[in-house]
Amino acid sequence: MSGSAALNPEKFRGALPTIQRLTVYRDTVAERVHADIGDIAAGKAAPPSSAPTCC
Repeated sequence: MSGSAALNPEKFRGALPTIQRLTVYRDTVAERVHADIGDIAAGKAAPPSSAPTCC
């Protein structure tokens, strides 16, 4: 069978988010990732608190 519809949809899954909500989420994540990458490239990002220590 072709297509993306499930033969046996999950019970109690609830409504899927709208395309608009998914687009807003994707755009928000992209902005944050680009800001983080810019901070890393500029040397402004602090190391993660879980970074292993040496010696």
